[in-house]
Amino acid sequence: MVRARPLEGVRVLDLGRLMPSAIATAELGKLGADVVKVEMPPHGDYLRVNPPLIDGRGDMHLDINRNKRSIGVHFEKPAGRELLLRLVSTADVFVELSRPGAMERLGLDYNTLRASNPSLVYASFSGFGHTGPYSELAAHGLSADGASGFLPVMADGGRRVLPEPYVSVGPRAAGLYGAIAILGALVGRSATGRGQHLDISQGDAAIAWYYREMVLTANTGTGTPSYRSLGPRYEIYRCADDRYVLFAATEPHLWRRFCNVADRPDLADSADDVAVEYHDDPLVRAALETVFAARTRAEWVELGIETGIPITPVVESTEITSDEHVRARGMVQRQPHPLGGDMWLTGHPVRFSDGDVTFTPAPELGQHTVDVLSESGFDEAEVAAAVEMGAVVQWDRS
Repeated sequence: MVRARPLEGVRVLDLGRLMPSAIATAELGKLGADVVKVEMPPHGDYLRVNPPLIDGRGDMHLDINRNKRSIGVHFEKPAGRELLLRLVSTADVFVELSRPGAMERLGLDYNTLRASNPSLVYASFSGFGHTGPYSELAAHGLSADGASGFLPVMADGGRRVLPEPYVSVGPRAAGLYGAIAILGALVGRSATGRGQHLDISQGDAAIAWYYREMVLTANTGTGTPSYRSLGPRYEIYRCADDRYVLFAATEPHLWRRFCNVADRPDLADSADDVAVEYHDDPLVRAALETVFAARTRAEWVELGIETGIPITPVVESTEITSDEHVRARGMVQRQPHPLGGDMWLTGHPVRFSDGDVTFTPAPELGQHTVDVLSESGFDEAEVAAAVEMGAVVQWDRS
């Protein structure tokens, strides 16, 4: 079968660490780009050892650093920097994650690199961008969410505490927006022959992701309603087997259809003739609790399939690897661990008609140093000299 590799032949040099840049280059790698992680020894990208660990490697590293190769380069040293500049001449995309000014101090900023490679797409990830009052502010994890205005901080005995659980938006959204921007810049380059600099802010990405909350709050002074306030027609209900479904029949025609198939036509009159409406009704909620408790989760899901009524299973995280739909879509896969054995990792959420996205394991630091240098025009003597003088390191499997 032909594999989906639309970015085959595109080389990405990834100097980033942690989530945003890693997510962006992971997406490019899934599409077939040759993503070369350029890592500073002795630690490299410390996602590799950031807990929680699975068999000695960080959980995030194992997933979002797949489909990449790693070289260990001391690019803070003159010899390592010169070696890296030579690699830049073979690259289409250069990715970095740092506070503004860091790359200039290393002599690896966009203006320097484009002088020798005008077609280079240079993507800079940072916490808050290269302009504005927060540009020099360091960021980790929830930092961008906190500064976006929409981190759901909770009150606890007079203190403000982080929500539990919560998935950070800024780093993830910046990675996805960054990948899209890189693809756009590559398409633009095909017409102009010129690369460009991309300034990708986690804080900006969080605000863009929370677009609805921002638009409503800025224009009306009130944000989006809580899901808990949407009423009984948008609610989680317990089933006969003590599992749960999400019921979301907010449109009147879907509500009436449900009332008929559930043999409760008496409830149908509680719907208003509007496209979508939300209001609480304790009597309706109590009736629905009784209705849903009469069938198993699987039976309700089957009814949803048959009728087109939005009744979906609430799948616990501990069920995800055994859920038949998730398995059928390939969204959980047993994939090889770089140090031996297999583990569950995520699949790719997009299907290509010309084949499936394939994965290679997240690399060890310097695992591909010699291969990448050799492919980039370094002869054996040059590679040996670079290793000897400490400009680069290679993985020692032992």
